[in-house]
Amino acid sequence: TKMEESERRTLENQNRINAEEQERQKVSEEEEAALEDGEEDEEDEEDSGDSKMKAVTAALGIVVIAVMLSVGFILWRQNNPAGTQPPGGSAGQEAGGEKEEASEGTKGRIQILGNVNIRNQPTTEGSKVLKVARKGETYEYYELTEGGWYHIRLEDGGDGYVFSDYVEDLK
Repeated sequence: TKMEESERRTLENQNRINAEEQERQKVSEEEEAALEDGEEDEEDEEDSGDSKMKAVTAALGIVVIAVMLSVGFILWRQNNPAGTQPPGGSAGQEAGGEKEEASEGTKGRIQILGNVNIRNQPTTEGSKVLKVARKGETYEYYELTEGGWYHIRLEDGGDGYVFSDYVEDLK
């Protein structure tokens, strides 16, 4: 009876200890699961940050491309003003495609071999670029200077100079 009582208390203590151990284990598993969920939340936040960074980078890329296209277009327009002949065309051709003869006061015609600056003086130093002549355009010229510059008549009636290395004399 005392022995039975002692065994019963031991068994109750053992059961209580086992229950407490199971409770600690359950709490520990829950804490571990909560920590893992917290890590997943942090990973989700990091993924969210990464996707925001990617979106900002993509938007900036689009802006940079738009700016580059705009600048390119502006530069193209500055170097290709309205009214100039497209490549292959020539400023001195009639509608039928035949070249005009040189006008009175001019000595002949030249054809531009590649895009070249037309200047207000027969020199690159201190002269102003009046326009860019395009490949294929033709101009009447007044003379070929000793320095190798053609003195040409422009479409608007003005005159300018183009260096002889960039033109062909059509005579």
